[in-house]
Amino acid sequence: MKIYGFEVGQDERMILSEISIVASSGELRNFARFLSDMATKIDVHGSEFGHEHFRDHPELAADVSGSTDVIVAQERK
Repeated sequence: MKIYGFEVGQDERMILSEISIVASSGELRNFARFLSDMATKIDVHGSEFGHEHFRDHPELAADVSGSTDVIVAQERK
């Protein structure tokens, strides 16, 4: 697993060594469900899986505040 991010106001993606998640228990449960759903999609679609944005799943991300988005993509080996 690799974790990338952007510094606010920057366009260059960087590898992160650590992330912090500050969220309510409900937000964490929804985020965990999103990650589980993405793992299932990767299992089903294999190399055909592109990527998905957490914010594109309003049933899970509706209560998330701020402008942060999480994008899940399959690791290419």
